[in-house]
Amino acid sequence: MEAVRAAEEYVKETRGDGARWLETPEAQLVDTLSGLGLQAGAIDEVLMHYGSLQSHPLFGPLVGGMIERLVRDREHLDEPIPIWPDFDEWGDVGRLWWIYVFALATPSLIECHRRRGLPEPTIRRTLSALQRHVDIHYRKWGTLGVDAGWWMIPLLRGELVHVGSLQFHRLHLGVSTLAPDPWFSEEESFTLGPGFRRGDEAWGIHIPDGADLTRGALDATFEEARETLSRAWPARTRRVATLQSWMMDPRLASLVGGDSRIVNFQRRFHLTARWGEDVDNVVEFVFREPASHLRGLVARTRVQAAVLQVLRSGDAWRDGVGWMDFDAPSVH
Repeated sequence: MEAVRAAEEYVKETRGDGARWLETPEAQLVDTLSGLGLQAGAIDEVLMHYGSLQSHPLFGPLVGGMIERLVRDREHLDEPIPIWPDFDEWGDVGRLWWIYVFALATPSLIECHRRRGLPEPTIRRTLSALQRHVDIHYRKWGTLGVDAGWWMIPLLRGELVHVGSLQFHRLHLGVSTLAPDPWFSEEESFTLGPGFRRGDEAWGIHIPDGADLTRGALDATFEEARETLSRAWPARTRRVATLQSWMMDPRLASLVGGDSRIVNFQRRFHLTARWGEDVDNVVEFVFREPASHLRGLVARTRVQAAVLQVLRSGDAWRDGVGWMDFDAPSVH
């Protein structure tokens, strides 16, 4: 119930204006879902419950209000990104809720990206997030749905795009919801100069499920990203791309060896001396299991073995913070 109340609070200003999105014809919904890569069986299930969504007194207005808010907040990087649990326990309409939001918001998002001049392959790769999160949901629960649906918010607001192997999220340091935290102090930021200070624009890097982290793929990714993103969003105070992730734990090299792809990826960044302690996220990302299953998990890779070694020792994993010069070649 808390998740629903959070959603209602988030869309309270736009809920009354969102009914128009639920007037989208089924044929248009099918075309969009097909373009997003959903299989015929999944599309049939979404269509089966579309009428129930349209008439649902709670989730119908929430879908409309959410899309209205997403469209309103485009280009406003500092609007909050709420993080709430998925609505699976609310039945079919709740389980499919994020699919409806994503599909109904997609045509306007494509128009937004085209106006920015993003290449069509970048737009398609960005939209592939829906199918990826659908696949994760199916692997975890065996049903159609969207895992971590809240992650669709920055994507559908148009501030997160997928280039090559990675996702890049526009943000303001120290201000935006997903800005790295903890970051440099005010004194340290002043010393480092423009691009590191509170309010400066930056790119937040995220690693999607199944990302190719080989050296060649990453070299190509950063080369393409610098060209594509700098053209779509010219730099002002932006200098850095940041990454806060379980992959930035400074102990990784000693735990899994220096030949690891993740370790070589980590070496592209300047690691700060700051991190947040974590258990839930690292278990989720490394095992695709909830942290409550920790006791029964079995390691099948070096990275999984390292995570279990640290967590079962009573220590926490470290979500480290790293940065790289984005608008200049990396020193690594």
